[in-house]
Amino acid sequence: MALETVILAPAMVAFVALIVFGARVSLAQQAVQVAANDAARSASIERTQGAAQASSHRSATASLTSQDVDCTNVRVNVDASGFATALGESATVGASVTCTVSMGSLSMLGIPGHMDISREAIKRACKRAPQLEWLVASMARVPLADASCDLLASVFSPLDW
Repeated sequence: MALETVILAPAMVAFVALIVFGARVSLAQQAVQVAANDAARSASIERTQGAAQASSHRSATASLTSQDVDCTNVRVNVDASGFATALGESATVGASVTCTVSMGSLSMLGIPGHMDISREAIKRACKRAPQLEWLVASMARVPLADASCDLLASVFSPLDW
């Protein structure tokens, strides 16, 4: 019995660490999405494009900080083309947030390296492997017809679907 415990204990610890890592990555991804929503909202209430960019960056950074996401690099891109719309007409303002997080802070084990937890990571993957079709979607509403693909992967998806 003691021999089995000695052999299985490291594997079990590694398995639990992998589960914790996956949960922390998922929470960080959700925090980035919340930060993007906050950034878009703060940009939409500004009067100029410059003010919208500055306000959205402050808002995204504050949102990530309040959610304890330690980004080594935060980039906020604002689509402020709606500011050119004539007064009284409907317009939209969008924001995307890119956050590079240290793997060590996500895993709590000091693993070296960084992970880009944003839609920008998917865009980069598309450029590296253009022969593949990449999608970002909810697993609850996959935008594919039944039996239309060979493989569908959900990586670090929250289990709320």
